[in-house]
Amino acid sequence: SSRFGLKQPIHNWQCSSHPAAMSALAQFLLNDGRVDAQVVSYVTQTLQLDSVSDFANFWTSAEYEKGVQADIVQKVAGFGDTSSPAAKLQTTRLRAAWKLAQDQASGSRTAAKAPVKEAVAAAQCVGMGWTSPDVTTATWDGLWAALVFKARNPEKFKMDVSDVVVADRPGYLARSMTINATGKRVEEHIYASERKGEIIYRL
Repeated sequence: SSRFGLKQPIHNWQCSSHPAAMSALAQFLLNDGRVDAQVVSYVTQTLQLDSVSDFANFWTSAEYEKGVQADIVQKVAGFGDTSSPAAKLQTTRLRAAWKLAQDQASGSRTAAKAPVKEAVAAAQCVGMGWTSPDVTTATWDGLWAALVFKARNPEKFKMDVSDVVVADRPGYLARSMTINATGKRVEEHIYASERKGEIIYRL
């Protein structure tokens, strides 16, 4: 099931076109996390997670302890028995790797936010975001559905883009599109958390 709630045709495209990102996550899990190679293969090939950031955003802090076990370890051949010492070791290492990935993601977000905060203080504007007066004529569910629809259909919201392709991935939406003004093709990973009421776009 998708966290985006709406079902769309899945466009299959090969993640092998991103070897640097894939190898970065694999190296992180193998070297920093000391995770078994079979488990790493499942994360990068079956779940198609491309980066450390994808791994960090795959679960919320409330989900990850059960998530690494149920979504990954249990599904890898040889680790299906979660009570076995080998499965317990991989679960522990994946949990530690997730925390480390969260720390790295948090550090990069803090660094990225610092200049924006200074700009906001100086100019009273919002950088790379949208703001509005209080919305009083719509329901929460309606607003959330509109945000999800916008993530899937940017061209319908006055974005000057074309050739939009979206694909549901485990825990996020992969979106690629052409920016008409420059002709540049961009790829994004979009994470939606209805519980937090936020949608995060990552290039």
